[in-house]
Amino acid sequence: MHGFLRFLMVVCIGLGLLLIVIDVFKDTIYNKVLVPQFNEPSFSIETDDILAYKWVLDARKAYEYDVSHVKNAVFASSGTINLVDKRDSVLVYCTVGKRSSDLVGELRQKGFDNVYNLKGGIINWGNNGHVLINKQNLTTDSIHTYSMLWSVFLKDGLVGVY
Repeated sequence: MHGFLRFLMVVCIGLGLLLIVIDVFKDTIYNKVLVPQFNEPSFSIETDDILAYKWVLDARKAYEYDVSHVKNAVFASSGTINLVDKRDSVLVYCTVGKRSSDLVGELRQKGFDNVYNLKGGIINWGNNGHVLINKQNLTTDSIHTYSMLWSVFLKDGLVGVY
């Protein structure tokens, strides 16, 4: 029994140290390691000007969109995508960039030339202080982070929902 308690103590200490390291280096880990891994560089952009795009599409699940989304964004259902003209300017985002990067790739294969992925997704958008809107069309500080793991990358003042 003592061996198991010792093992459990070592695991807890290890997790605690890991959380401290993540907290200290979370901006670097998120922006320099995770974002480049999930965002296709050839069509991923950083922008503060979403009004420059005719369409801003949220590539997450509907329940994630309901928690919060970029102002003026629409949920990227197949019905919505069918309304988009191939010549329209389109910005797509998700939580960190993976799902939106995949959707942008699919749209580009279908002939959409002016479609881009928001680099770093809604986490990066919120971390940069931009407005987030909830289902009731009110501003919110909540972001559906897909899982608890991604919540650690939110800056102070933002709340992770998963």
